[in-house]
Amino acid sequence: MMTGRLKTRWMELLGYAGLIPFLGLAGIAAWFYHTPMADLYGGYNLIYGACILSFLGAVHWGIAIAQAAQPEASYRAGLSDEKFEMLAFGWGVVPSLLAWVIVAFAPDGYALWLLAAAVALVGVIDHRILGSMKGFEDYLKLRTRLSALATLGLLVTAWAI
Repeated sequence: MMTGRLKTRWMELLGYAGLIPFLGLAGIAAWFYHTPMADLYGGYNLIYGACILSFLGAVHWGIAIAQAAQPEASYRAGLSDEKFEMLAFGWGVVPSLLAWVIVAFAPDGYALWLLAAAVALVGVIDHRILGSMKGFEDYLKLRTRLSALATLGLLVTAWAI
């Protein structure tokens, strides 16, 4: 249960470190603008972005599992156990499915644009879901910054290839 503040800065440290591939690969792709090298690094950013999008869904599974271990519901925003678990586990798989559909089926030249939109959309929906629950303020603030910069990295990469 996330009450109070986290005891360490690992969430911020690892979150910001996770931007290195997004922004680094975007910079390299932009450097090699419209060349085969830009395409290569764009593909790397697509794969990385799909992995991160899947991770974002897994956060909801972790919340549901942690909630089930608590003797008393503390941050379900007034939802019953059944509705909370349905929402958390159900929504938790959507980002992975979005990532897979984009990587597997998006037409050439559109996958990075679509992935950028998916990262932004999942961030908005997560804010709607978690914003009404207790204890996620720090995560959501960080998530806003990380999602914005990850989206920017994907957009720059899409432009460069």
